[in-house]
Amino acid sequence: MEARREVVTERLKARDEERKKAEETRREDAGDAEKQIDGFARQFGALRTRIEYKLSLSEGLVSSGRLDEHLNEIGSELQSARKLLSDAQLFLPTYDKWAANRALAALQSTFEERNGLLAPKKKFAFKSRRKETAAATLGDEREGASATPVGVDDRPKEVESLATDSGFFDHSSVVLTKSAAEVNGKDVSLDRLTDCTVKVLGNPSTVRASRLVDCTVLVGPVSTSVFVDDCVRVTFAVACRQLRVHSSSDCHFYVRVASRSVIEDCRGIRFAPFAWSYDGIERHFASSGIDGSAANWTAVDDFDWLVADVPSPNWSFLEPGDRVSFDSV
Repeated sequence: MEARREVVTERLKARDEERKKAEETRREDAGDAEKQIDGFARQFGALRTRIEYKLSLSEGLVSSGRLDEHLNEIGSELQSARKLLSDAQLFLPTYDKWAANRALAALQSTFEERNGLLAPKKKFAFKSRRKETAAATLGDEREGASATPVGVDDRPKEVESLATDSGFFDHSSVVLTKSAAEVNGKDVSLDRLTDCTVKVLGNPSTVRASRLVDCTVLVGPVSTSVFVDDCVRVTFAVACRQLRVHSSSDCHFYVRVASRSVIEDCRGIRFAPFAWSYDGIERHFASSGIDGSAANWTAVDDFDWLVADVPSPNWSFLEPGDRVSFDSV
């Protein structure tokens, strides 16, 4: 009897060790992916800013005789941006691919406008542009798109398919709740919500929030990324590995993030430490692989503001007196 008990105990120990090793491998893989995504975001953001700056100088070069050379430089940098995006296709999340494609389409449209209006006799064109564009999956049909946020009908099918994920769509003035059983390990999408309170009481894999207005969104530990797009006057409480905010204004983020938060094309964004709890959240922190004790909420990158020694005017910290309590939510 004693021998049998020892055998069972050893088996349980072995299983526990295997589980721990598998979890450690998963966390290491997630960390490597985060580094790749962050590296792409930094390089692409720098390229985009440089191209936008050079495009802004184009009109001033009409009479200088340097316009053709200047357009060639911009065209080469656009090629570099396309190659960077093409090389990142294997590891970029769906939203990042869509956002980068949209940004490139807007840059290409502006470039062609400058090329056509300012140098009609000698338009710059890549000899193998069609082939390279197809390889980078940029979609020629999207050339000429504006730089303003697009509607859902203009988004690629890959993003439209997010409507099938667990989440909430087209609600107003209601409280919406998802349990752990409904969201653990799944992608959660929130879209077209107005004056709603959303509570996600679990450990989702990814969260995407778009076109929210005057809402409060409380989310348990997210294993990978939280993507926010086109939101206005929304308060978020999220813990995640990555936070990316695009085309949003007057939003407050109570966050715990494993890497640096990233904002782009945003105004009036304010940050504070994560301050929400519910029964079972510590268990969800453990399953998400996020350090529940880390309070990394002050590290923020604004891709629209690259001045090293001057703070971005697009975001700030919430003063303690301005922070809200979620205890009664």
